[in-house]
Amino acid sequence: DRHHTYVRSMTPAIHTWLDRLVDHHGERHDELAAVRETFDDLSKDLATHMLKEEHLLFPCIAELEAARIRGTRLPSNAFGTILNPIKVLETDHARIGALATRLRRLTDGFVAPGDACMTYRLCYDALCIFEQDLHRHVHLENNILFPRALEVERGLI
Repeated sequence: DRHHTYVRSMTPAIHTWLDRLVDHHGERHDELAAVRETFDDLSKDLATHMLKEEHLLFPCIAELEAARIRGTRLPSNAFGTILNPIKVLETDHARIGALATRLRRLTDGFVAPGDACMTYRLCYDALCIFEQDLHRHVHLENNILFPRALEVERGLI
């Protein structure tokens, strides 16, 4: 709820700010077009990724946990072991992480240039917070949620 809600609320605002920045500062700061394009790619990948989580993986994890609590057998699903969708999502995480790294590089660590207006600074601050939230999300899934789900599944086999 927290990460997905945050991403869905901040993405349109960041897109709007980046469009304004490219329009008003793009001639002097040609990196802004690449920042906008990279954020577009990132936000599209995130939207697809979150749908995979919400409609495939998270319901499966909930079923596994319910079976563990009830002491029943492993529920069947369309993808065999939960490891299969986890691998897909970890691949997504790697691509999303690479895009976030590219954003950090293009923005010089999210530091607005000396001639930056308030929108410029606001946008770069938002991109920095967005990146931090993204890293937290990936860490929680890769290092806590996914291993726990695999552990629960192994206990039901």
